[in-house]
Amino acid sequence: MPENLAVPLDVLPQAIITTSILPFTSSDDWLTFRAASSGCYEIVHGTKDVFHSFCPLCQSTSRSAGAYSSASSSFPRCSSKQPNEDGESLWKLALVRDYRFQIGFDEDNYIKQSIHSPITCSQSFLSTRSVFMAATPFVSWKHWRKLESRREHGQSSGTYSSSLKINRCTNPCRQVVGPYYLRAASLWKKIEQWCEDESLSSALGREIKASLLPGIDLLRGDKFPNDALVTALIAVYSFYSGQEHGSGPSLGGFFGGYSAYNFGCMMEWYHWRRDISVAREVGDYFLVAFDSLINLQNSIYMDTKSGQMFAVNESTKETMPATPITNIACIRSPNVGGNAALERDLDPEDSILRWFEEHARRLSTGYYCVGQLISSSRSLAILQYPSVNEVAICSRAVTRGVEVVASSIFHPYSNLSDNGGMFVYSIRMRILTPQDGDEYASAERRGFRTCQLLSRHWIVTKQNSSSQAAVTRVEEVRGEGVVGEYPLLREGGYQSYYSSTGADPHALTLIGQGIGDFRYQSCTDKWSRIFEGFLQFVPGSLLNPEGEPFSVRVAPFHFRSNPGFYY
Repeated sequence: MPENLAVPLDVLPQAIITTSILPFTSSDDWLTFRAASSGCYEIVHGTKDVFHSFCPLCQSTSRSAGAYSSASSSFPRCSSKQPNEDGESLWKLALVRDYRFQIGFDEDNYIKQSIHSPITCSQSFLSTRSVFMAATPFVSWKHWRKLESRREHGQSSGTYSSSLKINRCTNPCRQVVGPYYLRAASLWKKIEQWCEDESLSSALGREIKASLLPGIDLLRGDKFPNDALVTALIAVYSFYSGQEHGSGPSLGGFFGGYSAYNFGCMMEWYHWRRDISVAREVGDYFLVAFDSLINLQNSIYMDTKSGQMFAVNESTKETMPATPITNIACIRSPNVGGNAALERDLDPEDSILRWFEEHARRLSTGYYCVGQLISSSRSLAILQYPSVNEVAICSRAVTRGVEVVASSIFHPYSNLSDNGGMFVYSIRMRILTPQDGDEYASAERRGFRTCQLLSRHWIVTKQNSSSQAAVTRVEEVRGEGVVGEYPLLREGGYQSYYSSTGADPHALTLIGQGIGDFRYQSCTDKWSRIFEGFLQFVPGSLLNPEGEPFSVRVAPFHFRSNPGFYY
């Protein structure tokens, strides 16, 4: 907007200017127009108070590192008078156009959320503590403009200035998408709270929090081409940027893992600056997570051309989407030396945000629990098997005070399987305690203080394909113990015994003990659909039985080969 037009426009009715003229010009034009006169300023902002958008926090951090006191008189105070409706509507439009906010449900609270971006706030590029509710849409817009200025002009440009122009057309990957940053801040806040809540994360939470590296500006150094769809990736990595490898005594892979027999998986968050020999460049593919147990056998990549997340088998180069599919797009397979095309129904742009959000949900809701990944090791890990809190994909049954919880995950790439994947399932068993409420039964009511596993009886429903002509069959498996172990359960914990010659009580060897539930993992082929059965226990112990054996039900649980999210 030419400056010489500002004063003539000033004489027009405000409603005409704010509804029929300014909406068809850019927000930079509005800033030029408002500088022409106090009348123009009032038209743009709906108030004559030049301090209506003053932010004490940003002012204090830009002047010095000292803390700002709300009682201090050294800074002007925000006006208590709110801008008029025309001014509010104008800057709501600016938030929609410039930072991709949407007008709709709970509009005022949603569109006024913003984030402080002072350059001295912390070592991290952004902090979850910097999210705030702005007093007006313009205050919200101004703070997004500050963040955009840091992206466009560098770390030192953390202050707001109407003279700093933003060129959104030449490099769309530098665009600040406000809702993406708010979603990223929300998911990281959940993860921070999980790390601090020992009832959910045990001692592992502190280790994982200490292993997370500060947020960074991924755009520094022009790592991505101008047409890359990385706006969501940049938002996620602004708060934390990866994981320090092997920083604690536990198996602290940020995305957790699972194990069965002689294979396992522990997914660690890759820090892109770390120079490790097993990491490789894959063109337009950004490495997000890798399996730290078996040297990058399984990895998670983001296609920077589409935004879609992929799970990749590093030895076979097989791929599968790591997030649910919702739209149609053409996605190239990250197959080194090949140009295979995969056409999928996806919504790819915010794929990495949805992937991290789902991980945060699983941690904060108890979908994942913390325990021993390998029974012979005391190291703690995030266990990817769904817990009892996710009843839709986790079965639970209680018999004579003994609880059995069962669930499974799909492992698409395994050296143990040559038919396109397998299921790894987890069986957890324990005697309920008084903390379990009405379901608890005392030793007198149960008829025993301890009980020891004797045998198992599995009933597995299988289907040889997913077509309508599929043949369904039922297989039954009977055997002693589970994977050679015969756990002795007591209230609050267990002792695990091993035998290579069956359930001979004189041949059992104590191999470990623990608190909580006894867990074991096993696997089955990809044709399995429903799993159920019984575990037979002896009251007392196998060496000193105190009654007749009794059966504990394992309620049916389903195997799902399409998990939606893959980690």
